[in-house]
This record gives sequence, structure tokens and C-alpha cells, in this order.
Amino acid sequence: MIVTVDFMGPVLRPKGHDGKPIAVEIDAGTTAENMLLSMGYQPTHVRAIGVFRDGLRLPPSAPMIDGETVTISVPFGGG
Repeated sequence: MIVTVDFMGPVLRPKGHDGKPIAVEIDAGTTAENMLLSMGYQPTHVRAIGVFRDGLRLPPSAPMIDGETVTISVPFGGG
């Protein structure tokens, strides 16, 4: 299955990618955490990176959906 990944803010991008959205091919049932690991992120990075769907942060165990677009970002708050 294919998931489109977009990047926002000062998040580390996989080698060879300039920050533009990329298509990531993953197996059915792949979780958000496993998708990040398959993209080359280290486990320490995975804990600090958020995967967002429709503006909501996904838990690491959330399954990815074929054809969806997600955003990878470093979560931050403000007020």
C-alpha cells in the first residue's frame, strides 16, 4: 500500500528528500511507528516525531491507511 508523507517544520527528513511530500510503500497493517522506522528514522527519533492525520496526532500503534496523506512534524505547543 502507498501512504503520502508530508513534512512540516524543523523535522529531520529522510536522506535524499528535500521536504516535498513523498510516497512511501508499506505493508498492510503497518503502524505509524513502523512506517517511521521503515523510512530510516532511529527509535530515539520516533519517540520525538509526531505523525498527524487530519491535524490529529496518531498514537504509535495506529495503522496506516492505503492512499492516505499524513504529516510528520515535531510536536510543539504555544499559547
